Amino acid sequence: MIVAFFNTKYLGSADMWPMFFTGFTFMFVFTYMYALNIKKYIRLIITVLYFAFIVWLYIPIPYGLGRDPSFLLRVDFLWIPIILYGLSALFAGIVFLWVRRNKKINLN
Repeated sequence: MIVAFFNTKYLGSADMWPMFFTGFTFMFVFTYMYALNIKKYIRLIITVLYFAFIVWLYIPIPYGLGRDPSFLLRVDFLWIPIILYGLSALFAGIVFLWVRRNKKINLN
């Protein structure tokens, strides 16, 4: 959020907020929402609303926001989840190797 705000406010790039918004919304819709105790039809509604927002984002201006379709082809709405899932896998791997190494040292 800070990066998107900084790019918009100080660098004049208003193209960053959709990437951050859709990326963090993706994280909520496909990961965090399942930790909440909500009914299946509410989850379905939230998922449909997410995809409807993505579609609305790229529809031309009279009916949508009119974002450049090249951003859709670059899958910018997936960069935040890719980075977050990748970092969590990296840290989990480091902790796994560290615990495994310490377990072998303590056994000898």
